[in-house]
Amino acid sequence: MKQILYLFVAVFLLSLVSSVSPFIVSTSEGYGIEPVLIDYIKEYSTYKFHIHIINQSNGMPITSGVSCYMHLYNSTGNHLVKLEKSTISDMFDYEFIVDGNNFTLGTYQAKFQCNSSLLGGSSEIEFKVTSTGKEEPSELLLLFFIISFILLIGLTCYLALYTLGHLLALDFDLTDLSIDWGMFFIILLVYYFELQIMSNSLIDAFAGWFLSLAGFLLFVIPIIAFIISLAMGNLSKKNWKQQAPRRFKIGGRANV
Repeated sequence: MKQILYLFVAVFLLSLVSSVSPFIVSTSEGYGIEPVLIDYIKEYSTYKFHIHIINQSNGMPITSGVSCYMHLYNSTGNHLVKLEKSTISDMFDYEFIVDGNNFTLGTYQAKFQCNSSLLGGSSEIEFKVTSTGKEEPSELLLLFFIISFILLIGLTCYLALYTLGHLLALDFDLTDLSIDWGMFFIILLVYYFELQIMSNSLIDAFAGWFLSLAGFLLFVIPIIAFIISLAMGNLSKKNWKQQAPRRFKIGGRANV
């Protein structure tokens, strides 16, 4: 009997809890400010911020009769920019142009406020300024590419000396050429992935320089070595044949 009573009380209390509406902060009046979201901006690059203004009561875009403001702050709280816009630049866009000198490496916050004589609204976004305008790579990934380039530099130096040795011996063949070219295309592939993944200006510059050097040592020099070795090898064979003693016949027998 007590168990049935407890069950009844529990069901009753649960029904009371479920009947209470959850506390939700919402508004059906004012303006909804919808900025174009961004994650990264390249340092010292002029950037155009765009916002749309929506009437919260009916969802209609607001294209006139309002004054909009943009405030830009850096990670230390310094107020860098204050801009005002009251006319659209393209259909629904209110545009704010911020000079690139305001963007150095770090985290920024942009706040937008739009008002008319009766209604208003606000919004804000946060973004980072990087050297490339993309996400900075992790330290582990950076270490991976540094080790990869060190190994590739060592292999490139070895193959360059190998090519030079066989060029001097005039026996650089097609197999040697394939090895050098294969290494060059591996370096080219690593360079491509470095550009796509790393986006680090310092490493990009070094990788570009190394690719040019590798192209000369592993692509240009080997083809020259192969042509010279092939030509000199054929010439040597021709000279040997010309210098070989001729065979002649005496009394039906071949003699030298």
